[in-house]
Amino acid sequence: MKSLLSIILFLTFAVHCLAGKIESSSINDDPKLPTYALDFKNITEDVNFIFECDDATMTATLSKCKKENKDFYKVPGTIKHKKKTYKVTTIGAYAFLNCLTEEIELPNTITTIDDGAFWRCTLRNINLPDSLKTIGAYAFSDCIFLTQLNIPQTVSSIGSHAFSSCCKIKSFELPSNIKIIPHSLFSDCTSLESVTYSDSITEIQNCAFDGCTSLKAIKIPETVTEIGRYAINKCYSIKEIYIPQNVSSIQTYSISECKNLEKIEMSEKNPYFCSVDGILYNKDTTVVICGINRKEITFPKSVNKISWGAFLDCDKIEKVVIPETVDTIDGCVFSGCTNLKEVVLHNKLKAIKYRAFSKCESLEHIELAEALELLETNCTFEKCAKLKSITIPPLIKKIGGLEFYECNELTEIRIPKDCEIDEQYEKMPKNVKIIRY
Repeated sequence: MKSLLSIILFLTFAVHCLAGKIESSSINDDPKLPTYALDFKNITEDVNFIFECDDATMTATLSKCKKENKDFYKVPGTIKHKKKTYKVTTIGAYAFLNCLTEEIELPNTITTIDDGAFWRCTLRNINLPDSLKTIGAYAFSDCIFLTQLNIPQTVSSIGSHAFSSCCKIKSFELPSNIKIIPHSLFSDCTSLESVTYSDSITEIQNCAFDGCTSLKAIKIPETVTEIGRYAINKCYSIKEIYIPQNVSSIQTYSISECKNLEKIEMSEKNPYFCSVDGILYNKDTTVVICGINRKEITFPKSVNKISWGAFLDCDKIEKVVIPETVDTIDGCVFSGCTNLKEVVLHNKLKAIKYRAFSKCESLEHIELAEALELLETNCTFEKCAKLKSITIPPLIKKIGGLEFYECNELTEIRIPKDCEIDEQYEKMPKNVKIIRY
């Protein structure tokens, strides 16, 4: 009785609770600590682990590692409880969360590794048995010492963030049963150089390869129809990307901040998108979807929209010519283009939005169109360190004090007499002279 009571108290007050069923989880959200509905009559333990037993299936879930500082663990394939033998089939949610161990041996009875099972574990080595079918969300996230993980072909389901921030793993091979690359599956795997997966993949979800700075190439199979937001983001080692004919959905920032990307090639058979001079457009070339990083950027005369962040952090760009068909420069379009020296704007331009030219550190001068009606009052030219002077067009009625934040060489701003400067006025450069006209 005392033993049972101690187990109940441990389960109730442990910092990282035992695993149970998660009532709700979203592939787009961080995992929530699970909600438990444990039957305390079916809880048992050995020296290292606590188990929850299921009489209906005669299986057991390893719910908690009791000792969080041990070099090696061997998980048993069976556990005895009340003279019954249960097969251990599941590593429960958060069972080894923050566990300080180097190696774990799993038995060939394990079919499920639940959400967050080894999250932030100091693992260096673990075997995944051929019995395994499911790997949950965040299962191995932040295992920063893990250098290799061999996923058996029996696995048919992998959750979001499952391998995120495994920053020492250089290669992955996904089983052929995996048809979707889940949300943030490899995000911040900074040493990852190659990934092998089935030619039947249909979707690359949001942030799938976000922050894979060492990844040299991404193969997008012909079966892929959708590429999510930030799916290929901050992949600094990629120079070319080929997009096949069946891709019908490419989200904002799908391909973004790939500093060395020189060319996006699109299948000529794709009915939705096309590539012109390596830049990705919609099929009729009216919308720039994703830019590339090269010295000078020009656009077809058909272009009327440059998508949000299309050239974000493209640090090789020195000159941009905006065609007369574009009446709005969207948010963050050229933000972080640190070598951008010349921007040619036409005199019909109507609006420049949030951070469109922020952190353009080499930009010394920009002539704004007389017809400009909107200069979004939030950091449009923030940290343009070499900007010397600027004239605000007469139709602009308000500018933000943060508009020119940390433009330390800015000495003169000419603004219309009826133009208001918002409450962030004190954020203007200290030596700037405001001239009303």
